[in-house]
Amino acid sequence: MATKNVKRGFDPDDEKIFSVENIAKLKIVQEEIEWLLERGYKMKQVIEFTGNHYLLSSRARTALQRTTSSTADYEKRRSTMLPLECAKEGCLNIDGFNLIITLEVALS
Repeated sequence: MATKNVKRGFDPDDEKIFSVENIAKLKIVQEEIEWLLERGYKMKQVIEFTGNHYLLSSRARTALQRTTSSTADYEKRRSTMLPLECAKEGCLNIDGFNLIITLEVALS
């Protein structure tokens, strides 16, 4: 019996949307999003504004929303990280279900 290879979250336009040329453009957009977030603008409005300005697809907008944050949000998440030494003392339990799905989509 043949196995079916399913690509979760795969979109045929991904090769175009996330091409080398477009990734360079998305990095510029990401810097602008970060700049606006640092000044107190809300993510939803920032994504809509920059997405409209650069004529981004909804897929590119979603990618930017999921990979961009303000410095304050980044520092808040960073402060909850455990030092690497904690792993040496025994078993760490990690809730990585969402991470697995994210990686599966990214690698598809």
